[in-house]
Amino acid sequence: MMKQFDIDKAIYEKYIVPTQHKKGYMIGIEFEIPILNMSQEKIDFSVIQKVVLALREAFHLKIEKRDDNGDIYCLSNQETGDTISFDYSYCNVEFSMGTVICMWHMNVSKHTINSWKKSLINIIIA
Repeated sequence: MMKQFDIDKAIYEKYIVPTQHKKGYMIGIEFEIPILNMSQEKIDFSVIQKVVLALREAFHLKIEKRDDNGDIYCLSNQETGDTISFDYSYCNVEFSMGTVICMWHMNVSKHTINSWKKSLINIIIA
């Protein structure tokens, strides 16, 4: 029989440890955007996964992480370190630009942001 301490430790290691980041002096930019159903109904999870697959295809992203059900919750660009993820809920999408050590090296181009925006609009319309 497992002790409560062992259960707590197993839960902590499975769900908390992967979210902890190494501390350092890095700079990054994140955009967190809520996903809403304009009919004020519950969000259809299958639509969210379709959006994830469309973003993956549009930006040639690698699947980084899946949840316990096998659903994708983190995509990344291996070259730039940019990620698209759902940190705490599938109702909130986070766009994170790759980190840099010095803000003077940060180069978030208008092209990158406009490209993400255009693809999101096309996905929403579809």
